[in-house]
Amino acid sequence: MAWAKNGTPDTLGSAVDNAEITDLTDFDFGIALFHQTGLSANNDTRVEFNSDTSTNYSDRFERNGGAENTSTSLSGFRVISSNGTFSGFTIGYWVNIPSEEKLAIIHSIQDGGTGASNDPDRDLGVGKWANTADGITAVKYVTTAGATMSTNTNLSVLGDVTEEAILGNNVQSGSRFEATDTRKIYYWNGTSWTEEV
Repeated sequence: MAWAKNGTPDTLGSAVDNAEITDLTDFDFGIALFHQTGLSANNDTRVEFNSDTSTNYSDRFERNGGAENTSTSLSGFRVISSNGTFSGFTIGYWVNIPSEEKLAIIHSIQDGGTGASNDPDRDLGVGKWANTADGITAVKYVTTAGATMSTNTNLSVLGDVTEEAILGNNVQSGSRFEATDTRKIYYWNGTSWTEEV
């Protein structure tokens, strides 16, 4: 298995309430990288999959090691629980098996204000999307209560791919490739990569 960019990253050219990627391809595991350059108002940021805004989400969240906060029957689970208009960075990991509920682990940080005299805030959470009929093909990070994200906010997604998918076909016939993580060996027969067994 290897990691590669999945879908077209979204960098905001103006202040809007969401960053979204709508062209994700099939994958079992995903990593979302989200940099929110600021908010127009104090407000949470949530994630939605496949434009599903029904109450199919739940989460468990804590800030700076404090008490856990749980919420059920949500329209999206929290990725940043803001206490200000600060910038933040989030890494989210999720499993994407269509027949199972989609589980996610979220780590985020907010700068807490400009300068070394302001300490950052840490958010940790887990969430789930209770859909067992679909795989994730779109992801949206959206603010609540009408706040907007600042220009240059960015959302990117990585997905797991097989080695064959990243090898390409612009190689000489008879070429060999050994994957360093799986130790599998492939050769190019002039038409496709074949695993040696």
